Formats: sequence, C-alpha cells, structure tokens
Amino acid sequence: MTFYFWSAFHVPLMKSFNPGGIHATSHLASQPLEYFEKRDGEYRPFPEFIHSVLREALRQKGIDHLFSHQAEAVIAVREGKDLVSSLHGLRKDPLYNIPVLNAKLSQPHSKALYLFPTKALSQDQMFELQNLIDRVAKPVATFTV
Repeated sequence: MTFYFWSAFHVPLMKSFNPGGIHATSHLASQPLEYFEKRDGEYRPFPEFIHSVLREALRQKGIDHLFSHQAEAVIAVREGKDLVSSLHGLRKDPLYNIPVLNAKLSQPHSKALYLFPTKALSQDQMFELQNLIDRVAKPVATFTV
C-alpha cells in the first residue's frame, strides 16, 4: 500500500466561507472560483474487515462510524490501491491509521513508515496514533526523528 499526501506546503489552497457555502481556489491557477453548497456529511459503518479490537478502540474515542470518504479510502487501501489526499480539514488520520493498525493487529511483525513535512505535524500525528494504540492495548511502538 502506498499513501501520498500533499499539503499546503506544496499546493497552497485558500478556503473561505460565504453565505452560499465554501469555495476554494489555488494560488497557482487563474481559474474562477468553484462554489460548493453546504451539506451534511455522509456516514458509513466500519468495514467488516476492521479488527474488533480496533473498532472498540475507535468507539472509545467516540468514533462510531466513518465518513464516506474515510470508509472508501480504508477499503481502497485494503484492495492495494494507492491513496492520494490533498485537502486539509478532512480528518485524514483515520485514512492511514486504521489500515496500519489493522495490519499490525493481524500481522504483528508488519511495519509502517509515516513521512510528514514538518516536525510539529509528525509530533501531532504521533500523539494521535499513540492515543489510538493505547486504546488498542497491544504492543505497538512509535518513534520520530
């Protein structure tokens, strides 16, 4: 499985709010703004292949279901597809933490490498991952450099 994450460091996006919803544009493009109407999130149940210990750990964090984009991404990774994510604020950490911890629970000798563009982001994501690992209560180690 391969994850690709682009951040604002690579393609700066502007998001702003207006009465009709959210619009975004890239500083790198001279295209007109595209407007998106506000709508409620779409939810999906946890995919059946998610380990029961991991499901319970997520429920302890108050996560009883996934947003549709999260469920689709977790399923795509399970199918061996590459994952590309570029927008901020979409709760992406379940997109990679769920497949990694699910693999670790079913294959204890498996390993994962996370790469982030800044030390602060890596520390933040390690904290989120460690919090989930603590709830799983299985021997999984995290390190940063």
